[in-house]
Amino acid sequence: MKVFRRSFGVRALSVGCALLFGALWIYHVAAGGPLLSPGGLVPGLLLLLSAGASLLNLGDRYFIDDEGIRYRNPLLSRLGLRIDRKVSWREVVSVRTHRGLGHGSPESHPSAFFLVLASGRRFVIDSVERFDEVSRLISAHTGHGAGAGFPVEEERE
Repeated sequence: MKVFRRSFGVRALSVGCALLFGALWIYHVAAGGPLLSPGGLVPGLLLLLSAGASLLNLGDRYFIDDEGIRYRNPLLSRLGLRIDRKVSWREVVSVRTHRGLGHGSPESHPSAFFLVLASGRRFVIDSVERFDEVSRLISAHTGHGAGAGFPVEEERE
């Protein structure tokens, strides 16, 4: 079983945003600003949102083995919110890739995978460390080809 987590950049960005908005809120309150004003509410709300994103990003784990792929967040489980999703490789109907824009044109490598399930639902894998290894494992288990190339459907926008 291989374990993958969110990329360092995504984790650092979410924690950095939480620290920035927390500092803005503290400075506003320390300067005598009222809490129920735009200067108090906006940074406070952004602090809550970025703190939630940090909890998600720091705890996200994808487990890939011969049976399927599983998503868990042990950090949220410790807080009482259990998120656990498992998808068998047999359920995967197709795999779509998403290529983000880089310098105005689509990137050469995919940045996300959308596993389309027989039920019509999608299982999204994005912003993970060792993305090339994830690509090879998905390719090997779904039968959509092997190697660095990933001959699957492109995500339409």
